[in-house]
Amino acid sequence: MVTAAPVFADQPGQFLDYDLSATPPTPVLVPANPGPHGYFEYTLSPGQSTDGSVLVRNPGGAPATFALYPTDATTSTATGVVYGGLADTPRATGSWIHLAANRVVLGPGQAQVVPFHLIVPAGTLPGDHVGGFSAENPVTVHQKGAGGGVSFNVNTRVVVAVVVHVPGATAVAIQLGKPALVAQNGNQQVITFPMDDTGGLLAKPTLAATLGRCATGPALAALSHHLDTFVPHTAIVYDWPLGQLVLAAGCYRVTGTLTNLGSTLSTVTADIVVTSAEASVTPPSGPHSIRHPRNWSLILIEIGGGVLLAVILVLGWRSRRRRRYLEEELARLKDAAQHPQP
Repeated sequence: MVTAAPVFADQPGQFLDYDLSATPPTPVLVPANPGPHGYFEYTLSPGQSTDGSVLVRNPGGAPATFALYPTDATTSTATGVVYGGLADTPRATGSWIHLAANRVVLGPGQAQVVPFHLIVPAGTLPGDHVGGFSAENPVTVHQKGAGGGVSFNVNTRVVVAVVVHVPGATAVAIQLGKPALVAQNGNQQVITFPMDDTGGLLAKPTLAATLGRCATGPALAALSHHLDTFVPHTAIVYDWPLGQLVLAAGCYRVTGTLTNLGSTLSTVTADIVVTSAEASVTPPSGPHSIRHPRNWSLILIEIGGGVLLAVILVLGWRSRRRRRYLEEELARLKDAAQHPQP
């Protein structure tokens, strides 16, 4: 059975209606001998290798061809692990994985075991290295929302994480850069925090931030949020949307502190100047709130009692950045639905 949760449109209170009857068959990946977290997990030194396999199954009622490929992992702009697509060439952990086949053709209910070989290159730094196996149905189905406002090209894929722990001295190290303010889509202001993970270990840090005027005065907004997984040696710009709070033109002070398991990783204090143009935003009507970063433009699909998210390319969004965020968030949540995050 396939059902769907509501999809929020660009304007509050509007919903997108869509037809899921033509959703392409979704592959199923079953790792052989997975680690304790449900995905592949190895401890290997540089130069060492291992062999394994993954089972690919077609759960649909029609024949399907699935593309198989290794992929690199990175950190989503909302934090959390996301994986490269079919057109991306792996250059990090994904390049260590060598699959015996790059596609399988399966009849209804059929499955095939695909072996792989993984080798850690000489000179690899100690720490956690994350990649994945992807199985993707390259067939896309065009879907259009009711009223013709938004179109979708829908295809489906699943990913199994591959985490390689390389022994040696390393630590969690994530640096906060100078915050800034941007006016997003003409309807809200957003404080941005650059974050650069220079450490070697996976981590889920906590970001605490305050916003006030440069002159002495009470805080205008505060944030305390436990972030999702950070992949080592990746960098992002993290958004703190201010919701319906609109800062007038003037000087404001932003402070931010990033901690992990009670230890301070990085702190930053910066003054930002809001221009007249940045102050000219019109937030949607509604109760005053400071919202934590979240994008509600998601399509949730329930298949056989398990939660899965289709990978969706949204065409015609006014903001390219928002479209990219949506793609990353969909991929992250869909992957997490099949296996826990490393």
